[in-house]
Amino acid sequence: MIDSLVLLSSIGFLAFLVPGRHRKFAAIAGWLFIFLNLVVALPRYFAENNFLYPIMAVLSVPFFVTTTRYLLREDERVYNLSRAAAVAVLIYAPFAIQSNGEFWWPGAIF
Repeated sequence: MIDSLVLLSSIGFLAFLVPGRHRKFAAIAGWLFIFLNLVVALPRYFAENNFLYPIMAVLSVPFFVTTTRYLLREDERVYNLSRAAAVAVLIYAPFAIQSNGEFWWPGAIF
């Protein structure tokens, strides 16, 4: 499940890089799947006595709401933030491919 959310987030951010009217919705999808990834992983974090990520999950709620609001207004600052996230996906993707050609996503190591 977590692997799918990371993949969907990556697809959203990569779609954001393609020019068009869909960009703000693609960025919203990218941020949404990052948010859902944090929420879905909460039980695992609590089982590991890891409280940093649950705090990040709680703080991601206002971040997601604010980011979505500004993306819908087409605020250039949030477009730049989303562009940076998309570039981070481009940098991360080559390292996500294992030697057997399959993709490795962060949830696979837990």
